[in-house]
Amino acid sequence: MSDGETNTARNFDPFKFIEKTQETLFSLEGLTLSGDEIHSIKFYLTGERKKDRRFNIKRYRISDKHGRTRDGFNVKINIYRKKGELIFLGAQDRELAEFKDVG
Repeated sequence: MSDGETNTARNFDPFKFIEKTQETLFSLEGLTLSGDEIHSIKFYLTGERKKDRRFNIKRYRISDKHGRTRDGFNVKINIYRKKGELIFLGAQDRELAEFKDVG
């Protein structure tokens, strides 16, 4: 991802990446998607709801067929349109119950 100032590539941790991406999504507002204008887009990492009604963020460990492992997150994107139904992209946290959270 570009640093936004010098146009050089920078590495961000997943949380900073989400923050930077959310900051740029406003540029999509007003575009037409499925016949309706985009009002806003929310982009976030998923996890369980805590007692204080906030959410934690789950990290998953994924192994490929070559035995390599990577840590990953589930991303949800909610697209709010002016008149049409809300569009959800990504899995709900409860749909990932078979995957073990690694913290």
